[in-house]
Amino acid sequence: MKVMHVLNSRIYSGAEKVVCQIIKGFRTVDGMEMVYCSPASEIVEKMLKEQDVTYLQVDSLTPANLKRVIEAEKPDLIHAHDMRASLVSALCCGKIPLISHIHNNAYDARGLSAKSVGYLYGGMKVKKIIWVSNSSYEGYVFHKLFAKKRMVLC
Repeated sequence: MKVMHVLNSRIYSGAEKVVCQIIKGFRTVDGMEMVYCSPASEIVEKMLKEQDVTYLQVDSLTPANLKRVIEAEKPDLIHAHDMRASLVSALCCGKIPLISHIHNNAYDARGLSAKSVGYLYGGMKVKKIIWVSNSSYEGYVFHKLFAKKRMVLC
């Protein structure tokens, strides 16, 4: 099984470290391959190379760029790691199952906004949404629509 982790960041911080922990945690599982896809970044490239993580770079996280990577890599599952990455992934994943992972409280999605509406659209396509905390789940303005898809970590 091939899992593509999709992020929209050019930094190496909390969510990016969590993705690497997930990837490293599955290294001993036979038949499991995981790759990391995000906008090009020398910092991310250096950190992933040190950890022997396959890095798929895009110029920017757009549906067209991500679709090209998906078509080339043919993942069995996409694991998107924020609201924007989830929306972009939802726009181009086709029939590939999609998981969304929200690593923070999205304060700009607590009310009606482009971000909250975009994630509402993307969230309809995902199979499961992993929320870092109950406050991040409840803080999202449309959270009740995703009650059956939610998984809260703590």
